[in-house]
Amino acid sequence: MANDGETALRKLREERPDLLLLDIMMPKLDGCQVCQHLKDDATLSSIPVVIISARGQESDKVKGFRAGACDYIVKPFDPLQLPEIVRKNLRGKDGQDFGCG
Repeated sequence: MANDGETALRKLREERPDLLLLDIMMPKLDGCQVCQHLKDDATLSSIPVVIISARGQESDKVKGFRAGACDYIVKPFDPLQLPEIVRKNLRGKDGQDFGCG
């Protein structure tokens, strides 16, 4: 867990998670900037990113996907859906074991 984008990137480099749940609205670096930095780093680029944000306009979603997100979930959402969202994005949309597909 990180409270700002810079901390998120530092922790990503240290912990190398299997998947990242990322909000757009964060201080220092926003979620799209974090996602873009992650995807530009060859050692981290395979980590799937799911954006979960209150920003639900089509332009926000496009920006998130262009930054490299695998999925974009708009708040509020049913938290009971989260395990399936995680499973889907760990599998990949095309059935691969990891990644965006």
